[in-house]
Amino acid sequence: MSYIAPLVAIASAIGCAGNVSPTESTEQTAEAVSSTGLTASIAINHNSSTTYIATVTVMNSSSEPATNWQVGINLNGATLQQGQNGAEVFTIGGVPVFTPNSNSKMLAAGASTTFSFPTAFTGSFVAPTVASVDGVANGAPGAGMPADGVDRIARAVATGAVNVAEAYENNKLPNTGDANYAQYDGLIWSAQTYIISGNKIAFDTTAPGYAFVPVQAQAQLDAMQDSPTVASYLVTGLSSCFADTSGAVVYNFKAGVLKGFTYPGPSSGTLPGEMPPAGDWTPPGYNPNTVTDSYTSTGAAANGAEQITVNMTSSTDYWFGILTSSAFSTFTSTTQSKYTVNGQHSGNQQNCSPFNGPGGGTSNPALVVTLNGSALGARAQTTGLQCQNGCKSTMVIDPVAYATPGAFYNAAGLVGPQPNPFAFDPTQTAATVDHAAQWATTTDQYGNIVYGSFTSAIVHRGVTTGYGWQQD
Repeated sequence: MSYIAPLVAIASAIGCAGNVSPTESTEQTAEAVSSTGLTASIAINHNSSTTYIATVTVMNSSSEPATNWQVGINLNGATLQQGQNGAEVFTIGGVPVFTPNSNSKMLAAGASTTFSFPTAFTGSFVAPTVASVDGVANGAPGAGMPADGVDRIARAVATGAVNVAEAYENNKLPNTGDANYAQYDGLIWSAQTYIISGNKIAFDTTAPGYAFVPVQAQAQLDAMQDSPTVASYLVTGLSSCFADTSGAVVYNFKAGVLKGFTYPGPSSGTLPGEMPPAGDWTPPGYNPNTVTDSYTSTGAAANGAEQITVNMTSSTDYWFGILTSSAFSTFTSTTQSKYTVNGQHSGNQQNCSPFNGPGGGTSNPALVVTLNGSALGARAQTTGLQCQNGCKSTMVIDPVAYATPGAFYNAAGLVGPQPNPFAFDPTQTAATVDHAAQWATTTDQYGNIVYGSFTSAIVHRGVTTGYGWQQD
């Protein structure tokens, strides 16, 4: 199984082979450049006859800030050792993939950052090479992307997360006698629900509750990963969850707030209190049978996207919030074997979601949940707010208007940009079903306006998930 880099990011870099003395400093470099203006180069700044330390420089030569950067490294026979500095690392398809830690998530235009890692090898020294580099979240220069600071990778992931949750809530299969049936709604964004399958994430068929996941939700998960960049964000996010959290608690999202929501809404309703599995911890004084939290979901055009805002108000809820952290031991004990590094469990018991991306330092900026005005972090371990009445929880999601990721080309090249009800993002060139009737224009190589419409159905698992742009 090979690691497929996002975008057009793979570039070969051939290292030099030969014997190396214990005191020699090779200073060899190997470089790869992404189509979006990110460059990664390696310098071997110390080595012995059996070990070396490599320093990687990631340079953002584009005109846009870069987030979610990822660098894959071919070790060429060497073995990665403990002690990397400046980045987190996950092995995907046999290739170590380095992602920013909480101190290096944003790489400004023209800026660079470095990270280093130690390795050991036997026999002749062969220099490592850069397998892939990716991560200009705000688009490639010249592709019609505005310099607006929007993280389009994260926004596409937020869009897909909403689509998955909506599809699940509106098509969940009926209960067949599972006593924990009610709990599974809250786990739709939790890392325990997923596995890494090749270069994508997928629903874990062995996780409790999988029997009730409808094909519509699986189709939406497939659709969002048509873009290798989005898929890579999710894979590294899930890898990060497995690597540095223990899996003892779940990212418990009250997905019922999206049930029946159709943009722009509004929709409203009430949700019962959280009913923990038998034997799990509950806050003192908590009685889910007396809770009827109310919510309202609305949509509005904002910043070139369909901004969805959900507001929830508590009644007599001691375990309140659109997002909480829960033990759910009957669930996590089944899925915890995925949470290992070298066969060992992490001691970090925070909740985790692949939709927040790698690193855990900050949450997805397009998927923000607050509790009484305070934003919850990517891995905030909180059971909610003990509140008799009137507590507030808010979720703000910034989906893209044309939500199935993947670049679309016509005879003139990459499609976009053009006037539309929303700013047309040339990396998001398929409409969700609710936008299928909208139109879009682009300009050909002669400066003429070319009219198009979304009339080519895109189907995953037998479910129409979007419509592709076609020239009229």
